[in-house]
Amino acid sequence: MQQVQTDSVVERRVRGESNRSRETNISERCMELLGLRLLRCAQDGDLSGLKELLSKGVDINFQDTFFWTAVMCASWSGQRAAVRLLLQHGAAWVGVVDTQGRDAKDLAMEAGHSGVLEELESHGRSAQTERQTDSRAPQRQWCDVCCSEYSSSLSSHLSSTLHQFSLQRPPPSPYYCLPPSSNSYKMMVRCGWRPGTGLGPEGEGPKQPVPTVLKRDQNGLGYGQLKRAKVTHFQARDHDAVKPLSKEKEERGGKGKKKEQSRRKEQKDKNWERDFRASFYL
Repeated sequence: MQQVQTDSVVERRVRGESNRSRETNISERCMELLGLRLLRCAQDGDLSGLKELLSKGVDINFQDTFFWTAVMCASWSGQRAAVRLLLQHGAAWVGVVDTQGRDAKDLAMEAGHSGVLEELESHGRSAQTERQTDSRAPQRQWCDVCCSEYSSSLSSHLSSTLHQFSLQRPPPSPYYCLPPSSNSYKMMVRCGWRPGTGLGPEGEGPKQPVPTVLKRDQNGLGYGQLKRAKVTHFQARDHDAVKPLSKEKEERGGKGKKKEQSRRKEQKDKNWERDFRASFYL
């Protein structure tokens, strides 16, 4: 009887832990979807959608797998009103770069949106003016997130490095070569794998594909210059993935064909000469 009660208690505990982990994963996934929706609204210039998402508490500095923020998406698309709205709500763009080292100003300049550049520069000047005004009459205020006092304006403090590091955002989800819509990705999730963890029963395995070295010669392993291992050696629809025959092999094949043709011609001439001589003895 005691064994049955113990088994039931253990089963309830395991079920409760699995439910809590499932709820945590669902909440993280919902916040990620809301953040991606924020980026889409910024790209499309949907001001009502941006205000609705910000009212729900969505992180205004959310970054996707390429480290793009809402300000970056709006700057790249030329949505000046969206950029102004995000900056007014304390969005950070100075020192925030993507995987290629570009910030919002670089993206706007690359896309050729002069209005967005003016908006970013005017916001920087207004923030500097606010700092100068506050420096004349400083009023120190307390921030519960940073657990420290600040004398600058609220917008400049929200975009400061100290405040950004104190927000304790969850780390961005890693980028896998398999998209979440692929059958292989879905099969791994059904088998118990959780996105963001490694392979294996404990989740401590590698999180990225194993890099390899492309070998196309007949030399021994380790001979010659050491090549850098890569995960992907070719882009999609790259014709160089199927290496054509080298010129040396083509020349060898051409020489062999010519030699065979000359041998056949010589044999044909010998047969003709033999038949010609034999015709005199009939």
